[in-house]
Amino acid sequence: MNDTFISLGYLGLFVCSFIAGSPIPMNSKAVLSVALVLGWNPVWCVVSCVVGNWLGTGISYFIGRFFTYEQVLRWTKVDPVKLERVRDFLRGRGVWFALLAVMPIIGHLVTISFGILRAPYWKVGSIMLLAQTFSYTAWTLLTLGVVSLF
Repeated sequence: MNDTFISLGYLGLFVCSFIAGSPIPMNSKAVLSVALVLGWNPVWCVVSCVVGNWLGTGISYFIGRFFTYEQVLRWTKVDPVKLERVRDFLRGRGVWFALLAVMPIIGHLVTISFGILRAPYWKVGSIMLLAQTFSYTAWTLLTLGVVSLF
């Protein structure tokens, strides 16, 4: 599947990152690493991934915001016990916990939970954009550092 995304160039990185940000499981950082190893421009790689992932997490947020709790559970196949724990944890703690949206496994739960809790998207989205920019930039620097060793 990585070959398909790579063959689409920066658009493929964008699409892969968009899917990874949505409730559909995908590893965009693996595709990013392949693109970097192939010598793609690191800045454009990061921009493609950040914008795609940010829009994908927006989908997760708006799923939580505009659909009923039962629909969210049915459509996303999220474990209801884990979602309740995340919602309870986030309730009243502030939107800075949107930084957790980039974490594997719980990131989708956090994003959907902020939607369910009706947190203002401009705040949540801004913090997620910051976190995603840091995450993809750090991954890019790590990948380039490892590649430079060979």
